Amino acid sequence: MVTANPPQHSIKRRSTRVASSVFMTVRGTDGNGHPFTEQRVTLEVSFQGCKFFSRYALQPDSWLTVEITHKDKSAVAQTLRARVAWLRRSKHLRGLFHVGVEFEVPGNVWGLANPPEDWRQPESQKTRDVASFQQEMQEALALAETGTYYQLLRIPPESPRAQVRHNYYELMRKFHPDHHMDHAEWMQPLHTLMEAATSAYKTLTDESARRKYDERLAGSGTFTLGRHQSEVQKTAEECVQ
Repeated sequence: MVTANPPQHSIKRRSTRVASSVFMTVRGTDGNGHPFTEQRVTLEVSFQGCKFFSRYALQPDSWLTVEITHKDKSAVAQTLRARVAWLRRSKHLRGLFHVGVEFEVPGNVWGLANPPEDWRQPESQKTRDVASFQQEMQEALALAETGTYYQLLRIPPESPRAQVRHNYYELMRKFHPDHHMDHAEWMQPLHTLMEAATSAYKTLTDESARRKYDERLAGSGTFTLGRHQSEVQKTAEECVQ
């Protein structure tokens, strides 16, 4: 059963939305796990993504492949990965769902000759974004090496399984190697980070394994993801330094 998501799950308004009808082919897996392909037309487009109607009840946070067909037939169609940011039933069109998606890599992919001013991301901002991501990656790697599973997933020890799952998938969305294929130098550290995160997730979502892990933490106070330490655990910032 599909329930309407509240407004707070909609795409963040980080750039101006433009009413525009752009033809695109959408592929993915619906909420029942069945693959689908459909031809759609956008309702609104932005630097981050778009809105459209779908015949399928898509799962929020699932990933789609969107192929954009431009009016200029000589232009090469663009294929992008997009995350389902929100979904709700159409109030007026029976059998359709109103969908908002957010592109993995934002940009002016719509072929607008004169896009809104806030679509133009300065080069200096891109550089800052890369530097910020690298800093986050190094801090997460430090926790994978010297922290606890709880520190890596950024949850308190009493967190329920639902919170463990939520934080794990947030980590995967941010650091999965498939999302950063244009940075070959990040592949090895990201794979290392994903292995550590998966180990943490499997342990903390298994009642028996989690109990044993907590007992080891309580017994020694030095059990870590990467190795045993006899000193007080360092913070991620200290490890980066």
